[in-house]
Amino acid sequence: MDMFFKGANQVRLIIGIGIFSIIFTVFTSYLNFRDYQHTLNTEIDYQKALLERHIIQIVEDTNNYYKLLESSLQKKMEEYSHVMLKKYEENPDVLTWDLEKMKKEFDGFDIFIIDQNLTVVHTSFEPDLGLNFKTNPSLAEMFANRLQGNSFSTDRLEMSINTKELKKFSYIPTPDHKYLLELGINMKNYTTQFPGIDYESVYHELTVKNPFLQQLRVYKLSYTGYPDRVIGINDEQNNPIFMEQENIPKAREAIVNNEPKQVNRKDSENKSEFEFKYIPIISYTEDEKPDYYNSRIIEMVYNNTILEEKIKRQQVRFISAIALVSSVLTVLMIIIYQFFRRLEEGRFHLTEANTKLNQELNLRIETEDSLRDSETKYRLIADHTSDLIYLLDKEGIVNYCSPSVVSVLGYAVDTYQGENWFDRIHPEDVERVRELYRDQMINPGSLREELRYWHKEGVWIMLEINGKPIVNSNGRTERFVIVARDITQRKQSEETVRYMAYHDALTNLPNRRLLAEKLNSALEESSQIGSLTAVIYLDLDRFKIINDTLGHSFGDLVLKKAVKRIMTCIEDPITLARMGGDEFAIVLPQLTHEEEAVKLSRDILAVLTEPFLLNNRKFTLSASIGIAFYPSDGENVETLLKNADIAMYAVKDQGKNSILCFSEVEKPVDVRRLMLESGLRKALANNELFLVYQPQMAIQNEDMTGMEALLRWEHPELGVISPYEFIPIAEESGLIVPIGEWILRTACLQMKHWHKQGYPSLRMAVNLSVRQLLEPQLVDMVANVLKDTDFDPALLDLEITESMKIEDMDHMFHKLFELKKLGVNLVLDDFGTGYSSLSYLRKLPVDKLKVNQTFIRELTLSTNHAPIVRSVISMAKDLGIRTVAEGIESKEHLSILQQYQCDEIQGYVYSRPLLSKDMETFIHSHKHKKPHHTK
Repeated sequence: MDMFFKGANQVRLIIGIGIFSIIFTVFTSYLNFRDYQHTLNTEIDYQKALLERHIIQIVEDTNNYYKLLESSLQKKMEEYSHVMLKKYEENPDVLTWDLEKMKKEFDGFDIFIIDQNLTVVHTSFEPDLGLNFKTNPSLAEMFANRLQGNSFSTDRLEMSINTKELKKFSYIPTPDHKYLLELGINMKNYTTQFPGIDYESVYHELTVKNPFLQQLRVYKLSYTGYPDRVIGINDEQNNPIFMEQENIPKAREAIVNNEPKQVNRKDSENKSEFEFKYIPIISYTEDEKPDYYNSRIIEMVYNNTILEEKIKRQQVRFISAIALVSSVLTVLMIIIYQFFRRLEEGRFHLTEANTKLNQELNLRIETEDSLRDSETKYRLIADHTSDLIYLLDKEGIVNYCSPSVVSVLGYAVDTYQGENWFDRIHPEDVERVRELYRDQMINPGSLREELRYWHKEGVWIMLEINGKPIVNSNGRTERFVIVARDITQRKQSEETVRYMAYHDALTNLPNRRLLAEKLNSALEESSQIGSLTAVIYLDLDRFKIINDTLGHSFGDLVLKKAVKRIMTCIEDPITLARMGGDEFAIVLPQLTHEEEAVKLSRDILAVLTEPFLLNNRKFTLSASIGIAFYPSDGENVETLLKNADIAMYAVKDQGKNSILCFSEVEKPVDVRRLMLESGLRKALANNELFLVYQPQMAIQNEDMTGMEALLRWEHPELGVISPYEFIPIAEESGLIVPIGEWILRTACLQMKHWHKQGYPSLRMAVNLSVRQLLEPQLVDMVANVLKDTDFDPALLDLEITESMKIEDMDHMFHKLFELKKLGVNLVLDDFGTGYSSLSYLRKLPVDKLKVNQTFIRELTLSTNHAPIVRSVISMAKDLGIRTVAEGIESKEHLSILQQYQCDEIQGYVYSRPLLSKDMETFIHSHKHKKPHHTK
């Protein structure tokens, strides 16, 4: 009961306070209403000032971030550009670069390689491959200047403020100005936390809080500076919005004076008054020049009519406030009345809240359990990966290492943890790595490096490390995570490949490439100090006999033994290299007298002539040695090697097993012949030999029946060499054997290709030399070529010259019959100039006779040759042998041979010898052509 009366007194007190409050509110409202408009305007001006500072701060913060981000990218681009320049020095063939791999190594930077034609010839960004900048004159001039420049340069392209796309490019020309190496990055893709102004969100938030703010836009300046036009944000279709033309003058004035400008404008339709305000945000470079790329101008539009409406609304609110106070007091009484009833309801709600709290606690427990499971999973991954995972503190102390440290480094986990990670790095690498580590502590980024690390078994292994700092909420680095991989085997493989590129696989001697480098270095040193340099060219005599009789494996063992003997005569800085086959070259730098090279050559001959014992076989070797001296015999690598080679072949011509200096090679004609023989040995490998084809035609209907393959040689220094000059050399030196096999294989492959292309089944004629006929493996060689090329033997004509001696022909009968068994056609070439008789002609298994062109050319000039030609053709018909006349150059020759009933003709009257591509054209068109005279 006491509580009830106590509560009633409280209700009376509250009512009295309420009545007093109503009277006080009405009185104060009356006093303050007169000054409200002034106060409201002051408040609006204050809010405008706050709003403008807020927008300016947002824009400046964004610009500052752009600058920081761009500065970071600038450093990376300089670093990666120098990496590409170094790579170019090592491998100038840029088209072989693995750009996808380089892009990953360059943190996602796209790579563009632009040639002197301003075309993108190689890129990691496929859409730009083949792009040519010459189509845009301004870009063409820019890229051309950068290609011819000598320094690193960058630029930045701001594509769109609204989509936050900023693109940055760097350019660096190669030292030879052949290529422009370009790096590009879209900064939006560079970081997932790319800040910027979200203008739609800012506009929505500020216009809701500030209804008088009609419009807010931020524009960037044009690329030319200020302010021909001011580019705005993009619309929903990503098209740029430009500032209205009538507002640009004030914007210009604000930019030029670097101070805000405003203009008031009234809308004639809505009769609303608007205030346009332009606030420039001008950025400056380090040399205090305006940086228009980072400058902005803010356009804020205020609706002043809203202020008047706000005053009217405030009047209504004042009146409403009085009524509201009265209503509140009334409601308050009702609240007090229901207080005790609500108290009971509150007890119920408290119980319900307690239940929700228990649910939240249970949810938190589940979340913590989930986190522990995730930690277990990550720990499981770390414990079972083959790579090393470290967690280091600021000083490099190992707080954690994955169990793979046992298999990779051989250390136990419990003993390794707690050690300083840097203590086991190679002394030559530790300072470099430690410096990079300290830099990451100050400027967190990423660490990628290769280093040597000490293995428990007492060896250094190569590790490739990738590191990332762990930063706290204040941006300070607390610890460092390193993932390391053992790349020792990969490095050893790279070293092996590098070694093999410069050394001979059989003897481990330097090869031709390494010898050329060492000789070039020796020549440079000799030119500086005025000393002599000698090149010795050595060829083992009759080594081919060892290969042919005892096999190539035995020959390889002999070469190794010979190299060991030669090496006993050689000391540093002399270089011995294997040039190929049984040929070696020696470089003697810093000589005082030529006799030093001659003495070394004598010593080598002496050790080689001592008997060899190999696989219970005793034999001796000899060598032919040629010597050339710098500078008397040549001033560059190529000339010295060539002249030493010539001198060596001169020794072989004089009987082998001797020494000859190039200056002692007397006759110029001998020099040319030796050059040809030396060059001919390399011509096949250097692709200097090629075939031409001369058509063979049926004389009655002018249909093409086949063609003859003829050998040609284009010497790199002497030009095209006549076959009449180099074929005898090939015969004498034995080189005709491998060359002849190449001719036969190439001709069969070419004709097989034409058959597959749908050309007629024509015959291919190939010459066999006397030296080839003496080879025991000739029949096997022809059979193997036919099998390898899948060529029809019935379409192959093998031409043997009739000029070989009769006694040789007796030995050839068996071999010719063996060739005939293969299904090929045999042709007796140059008939009428040799030693054949009718009795031998009947015995030979020939299918055709080829009348020598000497008789054909004299048909119209001498009456003595016509009966011979007619008799040969008639005799061949009686024996069932077809006849071919070669060297036909005129219509008169053709008419006479038609009267003699010759079967086929070959000569310039139809065509000179043709390259394969020209022969294809001839095959297509010869039926539509009449014979013509060509000289």
